[in-house]
Amino acid sequence: MREKGYGDYFKHLDIIRAQNLTNLPHAYAIVIRSDFKDRRGKDRSVVGCGFSARSYDDALWDALRDAQSYFWGWKPDRDGYKVIRKLRY
Repeated sequence: MREKGYGDYFKHLDIIRAQNLTNLPHAYAIVIRSDFKDRRGKDRSVVGCGFSARSYDDALWDALRDAQSYFWGWKPDRDGYKVIRKLRY
């Protein structure tokens, strides 16, 4: 992505970010997405990715925490979300 110009945005802000990582060899994984309006009424979206060795429910909680760490103002109970991918590997 850096070679395509996505790194060092405006020479001071690096916009390349790992969404969520795991070292689990086998896991439940969920990706969520929310499209919402921020406090100023601007359209926003956030994606969260979660992993768990135990269950899809735990992976969902991890995905929700991941989305909130990326966009602090997002609240799943207020803004809602959709599960866009659910898998086990």
